[in-house]
Amino acid sequence: MQGYRLTQEDAHSITHYPNVNFIDVHNNQSQMDMKIYGVFDGHGGSQSSNYLSEHLSNSIYEEFNNNNNSKIRQIMTNQGLIISKFKDSFLKTDYNLYKHYQHHHHHSNSGSTAILGIILNNNELYTLNTGDSRLITSINGVPKNLSFDHKPNHIGELIRINDAGGSVSYNRVGGVLALSRAFGYFIFKLRNFRSFNDGNNKLVSEETQVTVEPEIIHHKISINDEFIIIACDGIW
Repeated sequence: MQGYRLTQEDAHSITHYPNVNFIDVHNNQSQMDMKIYGVFDGHGGSQSSNYLSEHLSNSIYEEFNNNNNSKIRQIMTNQGLIISKFKDSFLKTDYNLYKHYQHHHHHSNSGSTAILGIILNNNELYTLNTGDSRLITSINGVPKNLSFDHKPNHIGELIRINDAGGSVSYNRVGGVLALSRAFGYFIFKLRNFRSFNDGNNKLVSEETQVTVEPEIIHHKISINDEFIIIACDGIW
């Protein structure tokens, strides 16, 4: 019963967008079918996880429908463009969560992991992972990991934390947080706000001790894929 909670701080969401507009790098427009399955493991209260379950999917939808593709000049591939939109939606949602907390005078010391399984056109699966929830697929009875936990003592995470002026002790950021990526926990991010020319304030989250940037894994769905499981850390 380690980590037993008296309250449920986890949330989930299931969203289906049958007609998502996508303008590719060659300026061709197409419609995509997008199914989004999300699990959010909240810490320090359920506000962050509930906010994500209500807003993150819609943020992704808006990111695809808002085809102000100023980025296209730097991005050469359609897959790169899709991944860029996924990442931007995480950054913007984290910033909106920050504004939400400011507006409601909540303390910004709570947060949430996020793991999304996004199925495009019923044949491609993208895993977007921030934190230590997990997604696996079963291929002919054999599990395949499509996410990897973000722990502070992982060398890539540790270098970012140290470069941002932080430290890791007892396998925790600053000795307190057992995650190196998450939504919220703005105490580890506040020095890193920056304003972009397009007027959108975003966290430069790749540079913060705790980052919201998702790790993204792509999997081509085949006849051998039986099911996927998405679950937060308790189940594993």
